Amino acid sequence: MRPVRPEISTWPAAEEYRRSWEARWERVGRAIIPIGLPAGAYEGAEYGAIIYGRGPLFLLELRDTMGAEAFERFLKRYAAEHAWRIATAESFKLLAEDICGCDLTSLFEAWVWP
Repeated sequence: MRPVRPEISTWPAAEEYRRSWEARWERVGRAIIPIGLPAGAYEGAEYGAIIYGRGPLFLLELRDTMGAEAFERFLKRYAAEHAWRIATAESFKLLAEDICGCDLTSLFEAWVWP
């Protein structure tokens, strides 16, 4: 039996991390720049703001959409199946959809793809 743990979002450190991600994204005025662009496509402060700010916020949105338990199963399976492989946004999306039994196209269009 797994030990019961409080919801991560209630941990003080979790809120501090979220604020740091929001602050990073704010460096580019919360620009709606996709997180799935090639590294060279970002200009100036965009890379850090989008990849290290908007990127983690996307994962929170994905968790909220899938549900925490499904999201945890998804992350474990994705890490196991994609270890030492090149990750793609498409393989990430397909496995997430398989785990949650839902269509995540609109979420990925809003956050990941140009």
